Amino acid sequence: MKQLSLFTLVFCLAILTFLSNFILITPVAQGTYVSKYLAIIVLGSDEFVNASEKCYDTMSMWGCCKTLYLSSNLTLTPRANVTANKINFQWALTNWLNNISTPDTQVWIWIFSHGVGLHHQPPPSSRIEGWWSIDGGRAEVNSDEGPEITEYLINEDVNGDGDKSNTTWVGVDEGICLSPLTGNEIVWDDEFKEWLIGLNYRRMVIFIDSCRNPQVSENETASCYSGGFIDDLSAPRRIIITPTNETYYAWYNGTTGISYFEEPFMEALTPYTHAWYVARNLMDYDDNTSVLEAYAYAYEHDMARKAVRNPSGFPEDDPWKDTYPYSYRMIDESPWFDDGGNFLPTFKNGTDVGVWDPADGSLAWYTWLAKERYSGCVEDVNDDYKVDLTDISLAAQNYGYFFPAYWNSQCSLVDLNEDNRIDLSDYLAIALKFGWTP
Repeated sequence: MKQLSLFTLVFCLAILTFLSNFILITPVAQGTYVSKYLAIIVLGSDEFVNASEKCYDTMSMWGCCKTLYLSSNLTLTPRANVTANKINFQWALTNWLNNISTPDTQVWIWIFSHGVGLHHQPPPSSRIEGWWSIDGGRAEVNSDEGPEITEYLINEDVNGDGDKSNTTWVGVDEGICLSPLTGNEIVWDDEFKEWLIGLNYRRMVIFIDSCRNPQVSENETASCYSGGFIDDLSAPRRIIITPTNETYYAWYNGTTGISYFEEPFMEALTPYTHAWYVARNLMDYDDNTSVLEAYAYAYEHDMARKAVRNPSGFPEDDPWKDTYPYSYRMIDESPWFDDGGNFLPTFKNGTDVGVWDPADGSLAWYTWLAKERYSGCVEDVNDDYKVDLTDISLAAQNYGYFFPAYWNSQCSLVDLNEDNRIDLSDYLAIALKFGWTP
């Protein structure tokens, strides 16, 4: 009898696989099945204290989040646990998080600091080298970043052969500046990636907000480039959000001490604010603001992104008061996003505008903060409070996909055993739960 049941199940799955190609998957109301939240908040530089404090308040409001708070200045942040230096950040990921996170955990990592990398800037004169410069980033030949720029364009002899060659390509690592009272340290993107290896979690949201104040003059290390972390940190079940792209500045408001992108993003996640009520209905009508809805709301309300320039190259009525006299950029800030695990941000081919990367969106759509803490049912792939044909159809549409060659944000939802491939075991897991309701 059991053998017959298994045969019938496999046969039905084959039929469902065929039928799934003709079934339209439509958005449904979100459930709340994440068993617990863990958060790491990193304040890497004192001027962002308002941002990290607001983040702490927002995560605490949900009442089900255990938070580790690292701060560059414990005097300014009495609720912080430890000093935000490099060794403590590594410990937070490889020890604290590694010891308490489980396959059912939703992890949030928030970083507020300055960044280093490769800077794209207008030329100060006719010299073409003025278009690019290394702004604290780490340039290497044969870098894991791939061939991003030539020695000639950055006006640097990276390989030490005495020639700034236009045929010698280099890659530039991005970094996060941690500046406690003891000094300045940099966490490189490669290190961040390495410290996340082996962690258990159901979903992870990484928000890297490294900014620059447009109202005051700052030194060369006061820069951003946080979008460059996407090609290092992108992976299944991860959502990565940055206020800017790989080679531009991000901006924070010198009056509020919070970045122009983070403020609306955080407001959209804070319950009962105007932004929360608006954002939660952007893509469906339920009681939760998803990460994707919060990103969409922040993208629309990011005033720095809307800083339009005169195409002639001269800023007219420029509210951001750039320290350089020319700009050919039509937007100052380009928020990036990735949840497809394909190392590509937001738009196809790494552009700042245009066609949305089709691999992105689904995972963030079904990820949110909520006060309720249920035991969980991961087989309910689309979180509509039941395991039904729609869940099996989602698995069928992605059957045979594997990471990293063929992967998208839906795969992160359907890959129930987290082996980075969609196969029969995922089908069976859903089928055995078929008909489940809370």
